[in-house]
Amino acid sequence: MISPASINNDQLLYSLFEFNPHAITVINRKGQFIKVNIAARELSGYTEEELHGSPFEKVIMQEEHKKVLAYSQRAFNGVLQTFETAFVHKEGYRIDLSATVVPVRDSVRVQSLVVILQDITISKRSLERIKFMAHYDDMTGIPNRRFFRDHLESALQIALNSNSNLAVFYLDIDRFKLYNDSFGHDVGNMLLMQVAERLMRCVSEGDVAARMEGDEFAIFYTDIVGIENVEKLAKQIYQQLEQPFQYQGYDLHITVSIGISMNTNRQISADEIMKNADIALSKAKEMGRNTSQFYTISMEQSTLDRLKLETDLRLAIQRDEFELYYQPQVDIFTGEIIGMESLIRWNHPLKGIVAPDSFIPLLEECGLIIPVGEKVIEWACRQNVAWQNEGLPKFPIAVNLSVKQFLQPGIVDRIRDILLETSLEPGYLELEITESVTLDVEYAENILNDLQRLGVLISIDDFGTGYSSLRYLKRFPISRLKIDRSFVRDIMVDQNDAQIVQTIIAMARHLNMNVIAEGVETEEQLNYLRRHQCMEIQGYYISRPLPVQAITKWMGEWEPTHISGDLS
Repeated sequence: MISPASINNDQLLYSLFEFNPHAITVINRKGQFIKVNIAARELSGYTEEELHGSPFEKVIMQEEHKKVLAYSQRAFNGVLQTFETAFVHKEGYRIDLSATVVPVRDSVRVQSLVVILQDITISKRSLERIKFMAHYDDMTGIPNRRFFRDHLESALQIALNSNSNLAVFYLDIDRFKLYNDSFGHDVGNMLLMQVAERLMRCVSEGDVAARMEGDEFAIFYTDIVGIENVEKLAKQIYQQLEQPFQYQGYDLHITVSIGISMNTNRQISADEIMKNADIALSKAKEMGRNTSQFYTISMEQSTLDRLKLETDLRLAIQRDEFELYYQPQVDIFTGEIIGMESLIRWNHPLKGIVAPDSFIPLLEECGLIIPVGEKVIEWACRQNVAWQNEGLPKFPIAVNLSVKQFLQPGIVDRIRDILLETSLEPGYLELEITESVTLDVEYAENILNDLQRLGVLISIDDFGTGYSSLRYLKRFPISRLKIDRSFVRDIMVDQNDAQIVQTIIAMARHLNMNVIAEGVETEEQLNYLRRHQCMEIQGYYISRPLPVQAITKWMGEWEPTHISGDLS
């Protein structure tokens, strides 16, 4: 057993210093290292020779110099100091430290400082990561909803005290789900990150841009000087986003809808002004998207009406309040009925017949379009079978297929099942798709080919208003193009519309497709289309959409000779 008397105090102190697991240095009054233990040398990457006699500034982060100097001066005054700092490892990376500075005095004054250091890099990074995740969006790296709300609350208080104006912008990407469904989530995520980056260009000091959720972003601007200033800021956002986004050689063009709310009520809270901007955003989307709307009090009632409409729609499904109207399609030269389009109507118990424009967008938004759309296909098929059984002429019945239905997994199998359940021959069902379903060419081509093999007919509705690339049309098994009514309406007065109609007719003929003009209302339009070899028409000139009994009666009374016209 070693007796205490046999232990040399100097050796004991040396061992405790040199082999201590904590990094320990000793600094003289000049701020120079005079002793550095093994742990300190390993932590810093420097040898004892490299550090001995060097000033502490050699290793301390430059922005930490003043702080460390201040703590050191207080320690030389005899006061123990504890603080956090950071130095640069010899290889150039940062190490965060917890420092305890112990003054060492002789009989007169403090001659040196013992500095005990602990590496807190990992724990500090973890804390910063937690803080980042709490206040920043993990995907885009920009502030999140919590950060936005907290800073907006402070900005509103400053605006109240200074009697200044503040504007909150809510915006989301139009048809974002379509990009996700068509190209995959990688493209959707890429769009979100690039949109976030461009929006950050639209803010300056004092403003905040954030990702709220999904494809919804928000910005608040301080020191607004008037409505013109707000409109200028909105224009700046549109300009930033108008350039196409690049993805694997594709140019993707997006639009956004914007809702704007201001602190006209000086006592407004962050939650209230955010809610108002969100309401204005919903109004902008109702107005056709790719537009901005300022919040007004009347919008709140509109939002409540919309919520009530959604509730009524869900009840309408349960109560079978939907019914189909039918509009005939005829051969422009023979006058024979060559098809019938089915059009959904809502027979509301209080409002009566509700036009589809009032509820179809909400069905899409709520996801109800899929069950309702399947019912429409089934009803149309059953009705066609019923007409055939009555001995009426056989012709295809057209049903609109929404984008969500088209993108639904198993859509081909579901249509096959409906045809079997209703006993309708596939060739008497025509599915009308919009050009937007062709954004993902490969997917669209596969589904359309499967439908063609099933035997159903495919037509493109509202042709000329969407996104189709003409070089893709020949790849798709399309039997008919439908010229949108917006072009037909003004063919007699607008040369541009007339030229578009002629071009579509010529192109369809070149691709061996039939072409039908929608919205024909006058004999002049009829004669124009006949002269330019448009083979089929649909519109009020023939008949408005009618319920089952009325259209059945109409078919019994229709004579091909009812169409007349002048070819000259």
